[in-house]
Amino acid sequence: MPRKRPISVLLLDDNPDLVRYYSKQLKRYAGLHLTSETNSLRARALARRQLFDLLVIDAKLEYRGFEFGGLRLADDLRSRYGANSTIIISRYITSSFASVSELSCEFMEKGSDSKGNQFERNLCLKLRQMQSRQYVFVAMPFQKTSLLYSSIRRGIISAGLRCVRVDKVPHTRPIQEVVFELVEKSKLVVFVADDGNPNAYYEAGFADAMRKEVIPVARSVDDLPFDIRNRNTIVYGNNPGTLAAKIKFTIDAIRFRKPVVL
Repeated sequence: MPRKRPISVLLLDDNPDLVRYYSKQLKRYAGLHLTSETNSLRARALARRQLFDLLVIDAKLEYRGFEFGGLRLADDLRSRYGANSTIIISRYITSSFASVSELSCEFMEKGSDSKGNQFERNLCLKLRQMQSRQYVFVAMPFQKTSLLYSSIRRGIISAGLRCVRVDKVPHTRPIQEVVFELVEKSKLVVFVADDGNPNAYYEAGFADAMRKEVIPVARSVDDLPFDIRNRNTIVYGNNPGTLAAKIKFTIDAIRFRKPVVL
């Protein structure tokens, strides 16, 4: 069987015994890069410093005094993480209730001992399915060379994510409305800063305001406006073909190690 692509997961539950149990089972069934936390405020800080592929949050997690604090924490992190990134688990909320309550994320009922390890197996499968739907939004001038976009796309795909650019998405709605939705649901954004294109800067600024990870790309740092020169920019010079490996390295660093400081 082909080796499964590694994915990073943050597990949040204020029951230490359950955290230890689920951590052991998830590592066993899926080979995940798993980080666990029982304190909601530490977990929120960790989720903001690193961009995990998936967040698994217990609905009853103690957070800011809310009865279902896990739901509120998931909502607080939604803009940063986008779609298909968070799953709520609970014994106190049923799937039927979740289906009519307009939850902003995925949901699974916690398993009982009588069901063996079926819950853990289903959860691992669900996490893989969610990660496979995640994408990177590319903010760039459409008139840039196809080689530049092709290299960016290769880097994103090799990092295990889909690549989306607004002009390649069929739609009949106003373009600005489509851009907002695509950026909002994206996992992160690659921003081509060449030539000061106002649309690309606008899209990147919107993503930055949502606390998303934005990866700037430029031909030269000298081409950047002074107020973004302090960002950790991927420079491709006269060889855009080098971008694929650099983008993959940067995305992997954000997902699995310390985040790239922007």
